[in-house]
Amino acid sequence: MKKLTYWLTIGICAAGTAHATLTPDWAGDDGSAYAEWNSWAGFSIGSSSSGADYFEAYDQSGSLLSGIPGQDDPDAEALSVAYYSDSDGAGLELLDNWDLSFWMPNFSGYSIQESVIQLTYWDDPDDADWRAGFDLGVSLYGGSGSSLTGGLVYLGEELDVEGRITEAWGFTANNSADGFFVDIAADSESLGGGIFLDAVAIDTISYDVVPEPASVVSMMIGGVILAGLRKRARR
Repeated sequence: MKKLTYWLTIGICAAGTAHATLTPDWAGDDGSAYAEWNSWAGFSIGSSSSGADYFEAYDQSGSLLSGIPGQDDPDAEALSVAYYSDSDGAGLELLDNWDLSFWMPNFSGYSIQESVIQLTYWDDPDDADWRAGFDLGVSLYGGSGSSLTGGLVYLGEELDVEGRITEAWGFTANNSADGFFVDIAADSESLGGGIFLDAVAIDTISYDVVPEPASVVSMMIGGVILAGLRKRARR
């Protein structure tokens, strides 16, 4: 059975890449998908949506796919924000109250889903009041009986040498969904007057639980006993 475990990559993360820190150990495994937004030109004033800058998915046989069959590709939408991107789209400056919604497709039809959300933004490590007070929400979409097993869990943070901080959250679900929405909100007070969002990255994986060896033995013993009882019943 897979476990929700994480590791920190040693080294300096590449510019605009949140995936280099707090990465789940199952990233790139069969049944996983990854999306990243690191260019925000589509979020200039007057526009409100942007597809992922990078997306990859691996089916249960390990084949690399350009998309998840039957599901929309990942995208992001501005719901109610005062915002604009800088001249080259490398950062999204968020002012006043704001709300962003990210859609992430997922492989449905499996017993367990694990997902990790990373937000990377420019931070002043010497000013605690400048730290963003992110408010995240997750909504599962589709799937048969999909449900969260608890809420979002804060996984930690990593500060790089360029002053960017990456914060990560994770969740698990029973009966993997077709996909999920991640809503990210904050207000001007928690932002300290504004913030530059550098990147958003989402990892997700779906799989079926494999019985532990002891459980398999118990099932085999139970099957032998049941077979013996059936033989006795026939006599």
